Amino acid sequence: MLQEHCQKGQPTAIGGHQLTIGDKTIEFDHLVSTIPLNKLLGLTKANNRQLPIAQIWYYHIETADLNFEGANQVLVVDDALDFFKVSNIAKDRYLFYFLHNIPIPGPYFMQFMQRFEIIDGTTIDEALPLGAKPDLDWLDQMGIHCVGAFAEWDSAADVGSSIIRLLKYKTMWSS
Repeated sequence: MLQEHCQKGQPTAIGGHQLTIGDKTIEFDHLVSTIPLNKLLGLTKANNRQLPIAQIWYYHIETADLNFEGANQVLVVDDALDFFKVSNIAKDRYLFYFLHNIPIPGPYFMQFMQRFEIIDGTTIDEALPLGAKPDLDWLDQMGIHCVGAFAEWDSAADVGSSIIRLLKYKTMWSS
């Protein structure tokens, strides 16, 4: 039911087990959010809980030149590389995460891949929470449950972990 309403606009407020989209208010018992944490805090009007944040640039690359040896993502801590994470999102499809724009990404990627195609690139403002992990138990108490790397404050969270969390919620709420 909620998905049907969300297709009609962006949420403008969340709180008191209510989601507001434009002039419509929708009641909920539990809400699973994939919204970047700082954006969610703004929707809950928790202004005193705003967090330091960063913008993220994404590049969707198709290549057979990368091998994660069975892993679906790699976190990078290396000053020589501009990206901080790469996720294998499908066969020969990778999503690279950057903290700054790469104005001409082709030559950049040529440094470590011989054959590749840049499928798409985009950016999301205020996506990556920074600093010390805050206490987010109050969101659970509001019936809001965060899923996803930037919604949970866990840049290492992967798709599989998010699916497991969703299945856990489904089991909890269906009984």
